[in-house]
Amino acid sequence: MKTYFLALLAIAMLALAGCGGAQQEVTEEPVQETKQTTQEAPKLTGVAAELQNLMATKSKMEYQITYDVVAKAEGQEFKSTMIQYFDGVSRFRTDVTIKGMSEIRIYVIDGTGTSCAKANNKWVCSATQVQDDASKQAENSIAQGSARHAVTADGTKQLLGKTHNCYKAIDSAQEITMRYCFSADGVLVYNSAETSQVTTEMTALLYGKDVAETVWVIPT
Repeated sequence: MKTYFLALLAIAMLALAGCGGAQQEVTEEPVQETKQTTQEAPKLTGVAAELQNLMATKSKMEYQITYDVVAKAEGQEFKSTMIQYFDGVSRFRTDVTIKGMSEIRIYVIDGTGTSCAKANNKWVCSATQVQDDASKQAENSIAQGSARHAVTADGTKQLLGKTHNCYKAIDSAQEITMRYCFSADGVLVYNSAETSQVTTEMTALLYGKDVAETVWVIPT
């Protein structure tokens, strides 16, 4: 049972990692009379700058993508299919179907999270808090120009009949190693995450640039 929940955690980690464009709820601070110095994101160079730009561009794109997902924990392997939908910075949805289980959906619309599960052909939905896990924190950190990740070029990967450039980002503090492979038009076609307990891998099966408005209708 412990292994099963570790695998679910791994899948959820990558599912929410795609939530790069979803806005988080922000509490406004009172305006201060004193002058504040505006700090720009650090300017990275080389390979780190390439990955920073790809992460920043990804969070603004509109597209949908289907992944084959494999999670490994304590010597066992769990497979699932994941579909993610992105609409710029305001809307994100992920659907996960795990073999032998009902379909699960997570919606993030204008900072509000909703999770839905289908059982006996009926959807049950409830509000959920959107939190960044280690994987998502890594994406945010890279996009914002943080130098805490050791970023290196990591060869290429053949997917969907094309060659895609890959990058590795190691965060020693969080003890997580990420690998990202992007298409020429900025879509994340491959993503893996490795920690001391679990390893997850998302491999794109297909993707498209148009997202229908009906995708954002939450089941009732």
